[in-house]
Amino acid sequence: MKKIAVFDIDGTLSNLHLGVEFLKEMSSLNAINGVSQTSFNQQYEEWSHSNEKTAYYDRHLDHYYDTGLIGVKKDVFEEAGQRIADHAFPHFYPETLSELRRHQKKAVLSS
Repeated sequence: MKKIAVFDIDGTLSNLHLGVEFLKEMSSLNAINGVSQTSFNQQYEEWSHSNEKTAYYDRHLDHYYDTGLIGVKKDVFEEAGQRIADHAFPHFYPETLSELRRHQKKAVLSS
């Protein structure tokens, strides 16, 4: 089976903030180096109530991708990714799901 990676950097898949949700899952797996789950959960709550989510993310969460995930094992990333996919998939916009299915079908036919 071929795998596909999907990144939602501009809200085209759903209205969920998948980058932040991914970090939340990584935190729940104790996989963000140098930050406790309690500390991350506090930041997540502050982010979720912020009127300036992008600015809050840029100041407080973005650096986890650069420094906090170094050395994390592949299976942990895959576990977090699967959890996000399971949670996010039902929230994808119908037209986006249709396009993803077209790409998936095309990939299967070409393999």
